[in-house]
Amino acid sequence: MADKRQQLLYKGDVCHGCGKTVEDIMARHGTVKRVFQFHHSDPDAKDPEYDNLIRRNLSTEQLNELDKCVLLCSFCHDLVEAQNIRTTVRLKIELAGRTGEQTFKGHIIWDAIEKRMRFITNEPFRLNPYNVVIGEAPRRWNLKAS
Repeated sequence: MADKRQQLLYKGDVCHGCGKTVEDIMARHGTVKRVFQFHHSDPDAKDPEYDNLIRRNLSTEQLNELDKCVLLCSFCHDLVEAQNIRTTVRLKIELAGRTGEQTFKGHIIWDAIEKRMRFITNEPFRLNPYNVVIGEAPRRWNLKAS
């Protein structure tokens, strides 16, 4: 069976919904068993053999499946499933006359009291601003899509 601790570390050790860390939960409650879950941002991408796959020894197939997921605490995972707000977000960055765009698919957790939402996706951020300095020339900003 795969080591759950390795899986949690691989996914960042933090709930992408509320920010609770595995370390905080462990220190406070002495366990993380059934507290953190892997959520597929795109349910259609979920391997039909997911339940068996995730329990096997750590493998390339298992890591590929985890790459399709975000780590959520059980409360945030239940909220995502209950609210079921799927959306697409387009991010556009304009920097020093250059423009870069990226589209993300994911879920939203809506907080009606604080009037804010959290966007949850497993898609990596690929727009990387960087600057170039050559000799005494002024700094020049660029955007690179990785």
